[in-house]
Parts: sequence; C-alpha cells; structure tokens
Amino acid sequence: MADLAKGIKELLIASEENSAPKILGAMKSIVMTVRKHLDDAEEYEKIMTNQNNLSQEQKEKLDSLQNDISDKLTSLVMVAKGKNFNFIF
Repeated sequence: MADLAKGIKELLIASEENSAPKILGAMKSIVMTVRKHLDDAEEYEKIMTNQNNLSQEQKEKLDSLQNDISDKLTSLVMVAKGKNFNFIF
C-alpha cells in the first residue's frame, strides 16, 4: 500500500504543477499498483477455492472488494480525464 500512497502523492504534486508527463507517470503508477493488488487477490481466491478453504460468503466479500477497487480506479481515471488534464487525453 505504500506504493499506492506514493503514487497518489505524486499525482497531487503533478496536478499542482500542471505537468502532463508527471501526471501520466503518476496515473500509470497508481493503475499498475492497483492492478497488481487485484491480480494478487484473484490468485489468492483461486488458491483458496481450489483448496476448498474459501466459503461462499468470503468469496462474495472478496469479489465485492475487488469490484469496489476497480470502480474507484475507473472513477479516478475519469476524473483525471474530465478535470484539468484534458490536454493530455
């Protein structure tokens, strides 16, 4: 999670500087970090399901968390596209 916090701080700094390359770099860092966490969660889910160690309730909760994270990431990208960053998209 430290990587995600670092990416968000970099994005905030880049947006204040209005620097397209820095904004894109920070966005890429955030997207890649979140994607890695989602991939790790999917792998964990597969392993636990194969070992029958994941209840249906746990599976549903994990799916809900993954969907929530994906939705928030999509929202972040949409805000970036619609806000001050029109010049880079």
